[in-house]
Amino acid sequence: MAQQHKLHADSVRLASADASFRRYFRVDAAAASASGTDSYIIMDAPPAQEDCRPFVKVWA
Repeated sequence: MAQQHKLHADSVRLASADASFRRYFRVDAAAASASGTDSYIIMDAPPAQEDCRPFVKVWA
């Protein structure tokens, strides 16, 4: 388990695919948060091809 973020690293799985350079993964949390979230979406994208700032702004 990734202790710092309280995630189960071994639970990472493909969440969806699209036609860009982006890839999305889902990872399970160690325990549900107060908001009831028990998993999170991770986006992976090469900085040279994708501007990740709009994605980050949603969560900031």
